[in-house]
Amino acid sequence: MEFLDNVTNTLHIPEDQAKAGIGLLMRAAKAQLPEDQYAKLSTSLPDLGECVDAAPESGMFSMLFGKATSVLGEKATHLGSMTNLASGFSKAGMSKDMVEKLLPLLLDYAQKQGGDDVKGILEKVLH
Repeated sequence: MEFLDNVTNTLHIPEDQAKAGIGLLMRAAKAQLPEDQYAKLSTSLPDLGECVDAAPESGMFSMLFGKATSVLGEKATHLGSMTNLASGFSKAGMSKDMVEKLLPLLLDYAQKQGGDDVKGILEKVLH
């Protein structure tokens, strides 16, 4: 996949680490978007499905936090997603600096594949 090659070359990381990072971002988008918007993303960016499968699991914290979010609402859901992302990136061996470089690469890819609409969907949940 050309996008994956771009990520590995730009960030100087192995393919499995790139897949994990991309997958974590896509999993966060899935957790925060309505089904129809995530469906539009996955249709426009079909190559990224294998990356979602490669993302590290967030573990017990996410199960416990998930129960709390039903009581605390949308702000808690966003906080939980961000906490899970940080944990997942740590498990994938990705620093904050790497993630800051990965996000614009993903947004650029989303725009090239699906236009401003698809990029906008991702931006709204990942920024």
